[in-house]
Amino acid sequence: MLAPADNISVRFLKLVLPEQGYYIAAVKRPGSKGGFRHIFTASVEELWSVLEEHDRNGWETYHACASFKEALSDPPGATQKRLGRTQANALGAKAFWIDLDAGKDDKGKAKPYSTQHEAAAALKRFLKATGLPTPVLVSSGYGLHVYWPLAEMLDPATWKRYAEGLKALCEKHGLHTDPARTADISSVLRTPGTHNHKRGTTAPVSCNPEFLQVQQQPLERFATLLDAGRQGAAPMTGLAGPQPARARAGGAAKAGSVSADLLGGLDDYPPAFAADIVNRCGQLGEIRDKRGAVPEPLWHAALGVLAFCEDGAAVAHSWSDPEWHAAIDEKLDRVRQLTGATTCEKLQSLNPTVCAACKHRGAIKSPIALATRQSAAVSGPGVAAPGGVKVSFDVTNTGRRPGTETPQIYVGFPPSIGEPPQRLAAFAKVTLAPGETQPVTLTLPPAAFSFWDIEGHRFATAAGDHTIAVGNSSRHLPLRASVHLAGTR
Repeated sequence: MLAPADNISVRFLKLVLPEQGYYIAAVKRPGSKGGFRHIFTASVEELWSVLEEHDRNGWETYHACASFKEALSDPPGATQKRLGRTQANALGAKAFWIDLDAGKDDKGKAKPYSTQHEAAAALKRFLKATGLPTPVLVSSGYGLHVYWPLAEMLDPATWKRYAEGLKALCEKHGLHTDPARTADISSVLRTPGTHNHKRGTTAPVSCNPEFLQVQQQPLERFATLLDAGRQGAAPMTGLAGPQPARARAGGAAKAGSVSADLLGGLDDYPPAFAADIVNRCGQLGEIRDKRGAVPEPLWHAALGVLAFCEDGAAVAHSWSDPEWHAAIDEKLDRVRQLTGATTCEKLQSLNPTVCAACKHRGAIKSPIALATRQSAAVSGPGVAAPGGVKVSFDVTNTGRRPGTETPQIYVGFPPSIGEPPQRLAAFAKVTLAPGETQPVTLTLPPAAFSFWDIEGHRFATAAGDHTIAVGNSSRHLPLRASVHLAGTR
């Protein structure tokens, strides 16, 4: 059994709760239709002990998100509630929080988000639009609990002003939260390490340990909440339009730090294919060559990249034994829900030698950014030109960093010829600024369409339709056209 100081649940509670005051465990017997039983504790360790014991016995368990002045409850029948888990008895709070519900409730009614993944995606858009610091995410079993830990405890009145601003900001940007809980200092939420017994199943409440390294933020980082509170919640549809640059919490994140991972992971990248990235990233290439036989932290970091690739699951499966495929799929899904793509800084901290020789070092934040795509269609079918066939297409850098792409053109022959499905015919090197589009025109010489005619003992050109495919590798050719040639055979 873990010692209290090493227990993830205790570490989480110490991150989000004040050091002063009494703590409350709110517990409810299974199947009970009554209210909570509130148990006061004098320390976080004692709070966790109470929660763990009741959870082990199948009770629904929650922690109060604030600390309290008096370890006393109002007498039965009291008309004015001044003690217990009330706003009047609250001493202060050391975090802001929101609750994102997902799935369906006990009666089958749909929650605001259909899945945790959908809720996490909405949260990421919200963070990008508002510039708020990286939060701590807790899977409540079905939804997400989101916390912004503070560097100091706030008194109830101060906390309320900022929390009302957070509530207004969520409404403004269309983030569907429980508004009463966001601005109620006496709220309760589920604790990592316990279980959610609602909806007829038992689901674990969990927090990725890496989130426990998120920095506690000074109050100044939340000045935008006061502005939002004063302005109110102006309705807004979606998150389109200009968005502020994402601010780094507490200054620049250290290399290899989890804060750097989370900040990097919140960036949006275009659709990526692992089969392409492993040819450009030394870390993933090495893991591929070793068939996944690497230290577990490095393997998990690689899954943090593969999770955001269109073919990530298939590639991860190809590097592992079938008996591990179900666990891998669960890990990939969890990464998509709670974090973003693994950053280069994280990979470097685990295997520095490989990153030291990387030509992309310092130019990208995550290997996922290596998946620059040709995003436009071929402008038309191959056009016969003197001495060859002219092919035109556009290349767009859809990333946020300057990058160099190598578009390649492959030719496919009529099936009757018996040639390989495709042959590399031409390529170019294109360097693009973020968002830049550059037209490319390449002329394929007659030799690109020729083959060795065994019967005639000469090179010949087949009559019929030849396919022309453009992409950044033989495994990813999204642009296609065709050209009809008269042939010499």
